Amino acid sequence: MHRPSRRRRVTMPAPWIRTAIGAQATLLVGMGLGRFSYTPMVPALIDNGAVSADQAGWIGAANLGGYLVGGLAVPWLLQRAAAPVILRSCLMLSFAALSASAVPAGFAWLLACRLLLGIAVAVMMILSIASVTAAAPAQHLGKAAGIAFTGVGLGIFFSAAALPLLLSYGLLWAWVGTAAIGAVGLGLGLWGWSGGSDAPPPVRNDPLPIHLSADAARLVAAQGLFSVGLVPHSIYWVDYLVRGLGWSIAEGGAQWTLFGLGACPDPTGPQTRKRQCLPHPPAARRPTTIRRRPFPLGPPRRAGSSRSRTSGGSGWPG
Repeated sequence: MHRPSRRRRVTMPAPWIRTAIGAQATLLVGMGLGRFSYTPMVPALIDNGAVSADQAGWIGAANLGGYLVGGLAVPWLLQRAAAPVILRSCLMLSFAALSASAVPAGFAWLLACRLLLGIAVAVMMILSIASVTAAAPAQHLGKAAGIAFTGVGLGIFFSAAALPLLLSYGLLWAWVGTAAIGAVGLGLGLWGWSGGSDAPPPVRNDPLPIHLSADAARLVAAQGLFSVGLVPHSIYWVDYLVRGLGWSIAEGGAQWTLFGLGACPDPTGPQTRKRQCLPHPPAARRPTTIRRRPFPLGPPRRAGSSRSRTSGGSGWPG
């Protein structure tokens, strides 16, 4: 007797999970590779004569300047296309610019590629996080944002871990290897952003605010000061370790790998910490006794010392 075959149902992830995965892949290609993979390559670019030390700085500055252009272009782009369409286009543009960086065409070519990457990455950063927060339910908002931001750390980690080995074969292999990692993120990102509506949003003619509020101005100032402290390290840190302190490329890459690990948050952590920080109901509160321990203000007591507080001494060696 022939038994009918049972077909397994393929369970598709919830729409907000798909959006979060798409944002994760987008930030992997854009931020993790498009921005931060350049840092461990700076000493190799200079040592191989591809660019000078001053030109390496200009290339990094062009990438950062592209962020400003891309961020200012977001409202204009949203008036002409839906966010998924913009994100897919910028994702493909970022991958193309990342792959084109492998062409040994000199300083101007690499500067143009990094500039295009900066413009596209800014748009991707803004719209991907905005799309995640709009799609995720309130109870899963922390998890969705954690999944998305993990893409930055993953891109840094994989590129920094692979670059020392790839650079031993030459700059071309380093660029190609980075682009290969980006190809995986490209495919995953295109899948993630193909689930939303591609219809353009209704045109709005809301005037842009001319004056910032005091809170907004302080926030802008704080972010600007944060960038001033971050930018030199995000460009020159590995170069300083390798060419300034004489470390090897592998040791500098290991430092950047740790930076990538630090940028990988726990996707389930924000919600857990949020629950832990919420105040308990009054009925559930219980009085607690806190035992205070003296804070040591001097050097620790040596082992075997007979002087202690119970014997009338000060507790620290005299």
